[in-house]
Amino acid sequence: MVQRATRGSGNLNDQMMEKVSDAGNGMYALISSTDQADNYAQNRLLSTLVHVAKDMKIQVEFNPAQVAAYRLLGYEDRAIADMSFRNDAVDGGEVGAGHRMTALYELVPAGQPLALKPGQPAILDGALSTAVAEVAASDMVKVKVRWKGLDATDATPASEVSASLAPEHCSNGIAVADPDLRWAAGVAAFAEMLKKSPFADPTFLPEIDAVVAAQAARDGDRTEFAQLYQVARTLLPPLRRDAASATARRGRQVVARAVRRSIACTTSTPTAAVGQRHAKNGPLAAPGPPRTTSVRRGRLRCERTHARRSSR
Repeated sequence: MVQRATRGSGNLNDQMMEKVSDAGNGMYALISSTDQADNYAQNRLLSTLVHVAKDMKIQVEFNPAQVAAYRLLGYEDRAIADMSFRNDAVDGGEVGAGHRMTALYELVPAGQPLALKPGQPAILDGALSTAVAEVAASDMVKVKVRWKGLDATDATPASEVSASLAPEHCSNGIAVADPDLRWAAGVAAFAEMLKKSPFADPTFLPEIDAVVAAQAARDGDRTEFAQLYQVARTLLPPLRRDAASATARRGRQVVARAVRRSIACTTSTPTAAVGQRHAKNGPLAAPGPPRTTSVRRGRLRCERTHARRSSR
């Protein structure tokens, strides 16, 4: 394996950097201060130079009896064909030492109305799959991960592990979640507002304020985000009094508005979770057959549920 570390300055082009890093199975980072440079060298450089696995893919399968629709926030450029999940000839992503990523899904439980607000894209049903459902009838979702060791050849079979989550282990509110999930949900909700997503809901700003204030001192990254958050928040229009009252009535949920239940899959490797049918910034989708995702970098997105899997 040939590894090369380079640096550049000026003329930031995120799309170009992503294409270059994808083509070379690498990673890139933006460093805008000496503090960030020190932090990157001490805490993140090793994960970009030392890989622990390759050709990683993730597949997420929702149970349509439990989930009416879902939305995966980002990773829309990481989807691969559902049936390619166990095809080891299809390239996956490389995993750096100590690398972690979180994928957030917004779910509509079965039996809940799938009402859309003005401006939101139509709900996607997607094509039905002939794949055999693997999620158990008693579970809400099953997550599968495949990868190869660094010394594996094309003929070496990939390893695979899976885990399932039952409905009783899910909560209707974010308040009972651990601090990391609350932070991730708050940051994602704020990002939706900044990019003017049709699913963004500014009435959640008071909840996001509370999450950011409570965790700003946990580490350097969160301290820096809290500072940037205070600046970026001024770019949003002020929250109307009636909207603030509506927020109080709805309770303490820092999740997307149309979804009644939120679930996050966190891995100890740079993986992108998979959602069954996807549409950029788009509609909720119905669960059904799998979709597969390779693991490099990306953003997150959305769909409805039959018995699908999503792969990356």
